[in-house]
Amino acid sequence: MRKILIVSKYFYPFESGSEKTTRYIIDYLAKQDYRTVLFCAKGGRDKLNKDAVFYTMEKNKIYSFLSKKRFLKEFADIFIGGANLLKIFLKEKIDVVNIHYSEAIGVPAVVLSKIFNKKCIVLWPTSSLYHSKKTDGKLSFISSKFYSSLCDVFLAKGMPSEQMRKYFKVKKQRLFETVNPVEQKDYDPGECDYNAEILGIYYLGKYNDFKRPEILIKAIDLLSDFYKKKVRVSLYGNGPYENMIKDIVKEKKLESIVFINPPTKNVKEVIKENHIFVYPSLYEPAFSQSILESLGSGRIVICRKTKGITKYFKSDSIVAISPMNERVLADAIMRVLDNREECRKIARRAKSIISETFSFDSFMAQFLVHL
Repeated sequence: MRKILIVSKYFYPFESGSEKTTRYIIDYLAKQDYRTVLFCAKGGRDKLNKDAVFYTMEKNKIYSFLSKKRFLKEFADIFIGGANLLKIFLKEKIDVVNIHYSEAIGVPAVVLSKIFNKKCIVLWPTSSLYHSKKTDGKLSFISSKFYSSLCDVFLAKGMPSEQMRKYFKVKKQRLFETVNPVEQKDYDPGECDYNAEILGIYYLGKYNDFKRPEILIKAIDLLSDFYKKKVRVSLYGNGPYENMIKDIVKEKKLESIVFINPPTKNVKEVIKENHIFVYPSLYEPAFSQSILESLGSGRIVICRKTKGITKYFKSDSIVAISPMNERVLADAIMRVLDNREECRKIARRAKSIISETFSFDSFMAQFLVHL
């Protein structure tokens, strides 16, 4: 029975897209008689398969201190993370190393795989490329480029391989594309009523300068009173922009229709209560997990128009806009509110595409070839 070490920066019960993929992979591998070991910098084993072995640096006080310092977190990832990974290699007798979104922790993971002569597979989530390049800083991006250049296999999850070659200089023979998988059974609550008097608009994710949820709130403020009476807006998340977006809601006097909530464990219930998902990021969303979950649940999705999106989703299956700003987003929301029946058709087409192309079985068939 082969043992696979999965390395990820985080593993929290409030799962991001990459963390959900990590959980899905571990569950799937367990059914295929693989043994999995998960190592993360921060998080707990909530939702983790009971047969998986779990390691974390969550309670390492030195790591926790250094990881909060802007210029020391990469140092902590590489050296403290590396020391922990070395212990795992020696104890667990790993056969394959699989690196997920790990930031600088990926450096010692790849180096140790070379030292112990173990195959190393990098599974890179699309949005993390842009997050690393735009918001995590140069050191994190450089470390990601370094370990990506050393891996045996690089799987570009949810984005064209040529974009990975451009940013990470991964050799063509080691670079493969996969879809970003979703499990519809986990979150699909069934169809919603687009003829409802009030349509629910929702956002799931971080409140930060990558996701930019304040653009959604400012767009709502641009709506006339006629349209404001037709929407209810709910945001679920946390992050450095939290106080700012609360201040905007108060300043614009939107408290009666815009509600700021903490992260939710029950994504399915949020989707069930709403109709329109808005992903207001200015950067390449490609196949963000939250976008795919909403498309797969028959909800209208409004996001920035990108090459990744338009590869699979045309104008008859998603509301993709360019540029992403308050005015253009407000116009898109009004078009949705004015064309309810067409929205129902768009949502159904999108759900069909998710079922046919983005299933987890399809992804794992591509993934297992490289183990």
